[in-house]
Amino acid sequence: GDVFDGVAVFADGAYAGVRLRGFVTLGYSGDTAPGVGHVKLIADSKGGVKVDASNGKDYLAADVDTTGKTVTILL
Repeated sequence: GDVFDGVAVFADGAYAGVRLRGFVTLGYSGDTAPGVGHVKLIADSKGGVKVDASNGKDYLAADVDTTGKTVTILL
């Protein structure tokens, strides 16, 4: 349920690589699918994101796959 500024792209022992800029594709959860365009998102408890119009951070969603439940956003 927290806002996020980056996405961990790999982890190896005590180290993790975090993407802070660029496009990243993430799974989404919840009853509301994100739309293409500006959308407010928060982290979910499953390593993905979910829509939260009240408390979310604004991201640009470039692609949404409702079948695979993924969203590609610009960080």
